[in-house]
Amino acid sequence: MRAEDIEGNRIGYDPKAKPAPDALLFAHGEYAQALVGATPDGRAVYDLDAMIVWLMRTEGWGYGEALEYVACGIVGSLPDAGPRGPVLVRL
Repeated sequence: MRAEDIEGNRIGYDPKAKPAPDALLFAHGEYAQALVGATPDGRAVYDLDAMIVWLMRTEGWGYGEALEYVACGIVGSLPDAGPRGPVLVRL
């Protein structure tokens, strides 16, 4: 399958694949329901919208608050994750 990452790049991923053992995942499985597969090189692929919904449900935040948290707190840290870091996509 293909989806767009947060920068608008087309990303290929397999929805049935599990991330590689050395892939970086979000801590404590808080976004486990947003994990939608893995890239051909084994990076974890997460659905951005599912992450936002999870935050709205668990934190009681509105859409804007959850989006801001994901944009600043998560997306901003992705470059520091290196080549094994997760990929966020919009399905």
